[in-house]
Amino acid sequence: MQLLIILAAILATVSAQATYRPQVPQYAPIPYSFNYLAEGDEATNGHQETGDGNGNVQGSYTITHQDGTSRVVEYTAGPDGFKAVVRTNEPGTDNSNPADVVFESTAPDARGPIITYGNTASQRYTTNRNQPQNMRYVLVPSTDPRARRQ
Repeated sequence: MQLLIILAAILATVSAQATYRPQVPQYAPIPYSFNYLAEGDEATNGHQETGDGNGNVQGSYTITHQDGTSRVVEYTAGPDGFKAVVRTNEPGTDNSNPADVVFESTAPDARGPIITYGNTASQRYTTNRNQPQNMRYVLVPSTDPRARRQ
């Protein structure tokens, strides 16, 4: 009889623990935005990003070397995954689309056409191959009127 009471007490304790769920506080999404520009001896680096707090993120980062080579990466992340467009004039780079990342190269030895995403949401990334070879990208805050896309 005592064994039956002990087993019943253990069973009650185990079942009570299995149904306990602590309350987790729910917070509203917090949008964010940041940017920076760091000038060094060898290169200038910048990063800008904006998020809506629900997992949708837009941003870009840049690096410009003293020799004039540069790389600008624009990216978005959200329900459709991560998408990136890399614009560069670094020697040895080609126009390509590995793993849905668009590489647009204006290097003198770049091969291949500039490739864009197949979906309609990314058609804004199409580019003219005859763009200026010495184009310089400047990072500005997302609130600056110059940051708006045409």
